[in-house]
Amino acid sequence: MLATDGSEESASAVRTAVELANSTGSELHVVHAVSTAPQRPYPRYFERARSKDMLQRKRVAALVLLDEKVRQVKNMGGIGADSYYREGDPAEEVRSR
Repeated sequence: MLATDGSEESASAVRTAVELANSTGSELHVVHAVSTAPQRPYPRYFERARSKDMLQRKRVAALVLLDEKVRQVKNMGGIGADSYYREGDPAEEVRSR
């Protein structure tokens, strides 16, 4: 499993994960989790609406990121690259995958 945050440093993690998966004949699964922790306080309705809008933008960006990472894995010869989008506490979501 490759958990990615989309940072520049994750490029080397992709290469390492592909090499490790290929050397063991394993499939590689790519996961990205978006935090859904509420941004407190919600003093007004529009703040809550803005927070929901931000979460939707994060979802779209995460799905684009996952597609790109899966494409990178496949271009590097990775086996069976699948992707998983999760929401919640990122550490918990990655562990539960």
